[in-house]
Amino acid sequence: MNSSMDLLQNYIQSFGYDWLSNVLLITAGSFFLWIIWKVIYGRLEALANRTQLAWDDLVIKAVNAPISMLIWVWPATVSIGLVLATHSKDDVVWLGKIDLILVISTFIWIFLRLISNVETHVLEQKKRDETTVQAIAKVARLFFVTIGILTIMQALGLVSPVS
Repeated sequence: MNSSMDLLQNYIQSFGYDWLSNVLLITAGSFFLWIIWKVIYGRLEALANRTQLAWDDLVIKAVNAPISMLIWVWPATVSIGLVLATHSKDDVVWLGKIDLILVISTFIWIFLRLISNVETHVLEQKKRDETTVQAIAKVARLFFVTIGILTIMQALGLVSPVS
């Protein structure tokens, strides 16, 4: 993770522009990537609406906002790294950890949204006991949040991997 961010920062800085131009270039790239994502999402949503299965709709709806957030926030951390590298002599290695936490949090967010979507879908069918469905959803949320927190702790070096 750290090397990919360093590579991107070095590549952008190799153009010789000032930090403001680099930040604007990254922001414009994020905007175009976001437009491409919205087009892909629209096509996936149209394709999913043509099927009889509800599960594909639930998955597509679960990934929309987290992926959009990732498209905007990840390049923002690169921009922050460029600005800090230009105006500060301090090391910006910690931004690599932020990027890793961002990706882990995005996956957690996707899974939590998917659990909520599935819970709502199952409850709308009125074929299952409401209390049981809600309990299973709460346990699933707890599981993914716990795994996510442990993964973040491991990424930060707070927990050593099992050997």
